[in-house]
Amino acid sequence: MNNRRHVAQLRMAAVVGVIVLAGCGSQAPSPSTANTGTAGKNGEVHLTLITFQLEDAQGRPLTMSAVGVITSPQGPWGRVHEDGTVTSPDGALRGKLLPTGSVVDAQGSELATIADDGSAKVGAKELHFDADGKLVGGDPSQAMQLRATDPGARRIAMLVLIMAELSPTKQ
Repeated sequence: MNNRRHVAQLRMAAVVGVIVLAGCGSQAPSPSTANTGTAGKNGEVHLTLITFQLEDAQGRPLTMSAVGVITSPQGPWGRVHEDGTVTSPDGALRGKLLPTGSVVDAQGSELATIADDGSAKVGAKELHFDADGKLVGGDPSQAMQLRATDPGARRIAMLVLIMAELSPTKQ
């Protein structure tokens, strides 16, 4: 139950952030390319799994290990796979990053697009992590901080954030 509340709070922070972006006039950099995935064989996405932590304004983290396992303070949240698939702890599909950069939920509905640099477009709204790892384009009162030593973590962290915030699949 606490895990659901935490994910719901993260979801609300991102949704509010997207809404605030529309009214605040801030401009995030545009995604640099439509092909946001590193294409592997047959045009598939290949992600390099990187350890990172996404922390909300209350200091509650979602942490990803070097093997893609994601945990919240309440326990397992899911897993990111090298092919861009995101699953729940029981292996059920949450969504996927496609070679085009589109992020789709388990039903195939597009939620967002993510560029190689980790910037995302959700409808007409844009989000990105700044040089210090702060989410830009979100509600300032619902701050989100990316903590990672590798700049490549931005793209995978944005994928996790979008899946946690916008995917209608079970939490």
